[in-house]
Amino acid sequence: MVGLTGSSDFRHAYRAFRAMPYPDRPKPGKLQDLGSDLLDIDYQIAGYAGQVDSGDLSASDIPDLDEHARAVKNLLSAFASVSTTTDEELQVKQKFHAYVATLDRMMVALQRLAAD
Repeated sequence: MVGLTGSSDFRHAYRAFRAMPYPDRPKPGKLQDLGSDLLDIDYQIAGYAGQVDSGDLSASDIPDLDEHARAVKNLLSAFASVSTTTDEELQVKQKFHAYVATLDRMMVALQRLAAD
């Protein structure tokens, strides 16, 4: 039964992640640097998550899953700590933070699924 719950949690988190629009490109600066880091992580993990969702890959077979999950947590903290000076920057920061938080929930679900 734990495996079924883990699978359901992952599918819900994956669908929420897929429904999130990728944030607009920020102006040069810290947000843009973090956005580039996010793009790298997002590219690496999204393909694996899609394969897990389709049943073509087991979560436990994702290479460096825990490392990717730590990188997402680090990004979540980094986006939260960025200072903004304009309302526009604040809105972009909030969109990135929401996106990374959704990605983090999916990563946690993948880790739980891999542990089952």
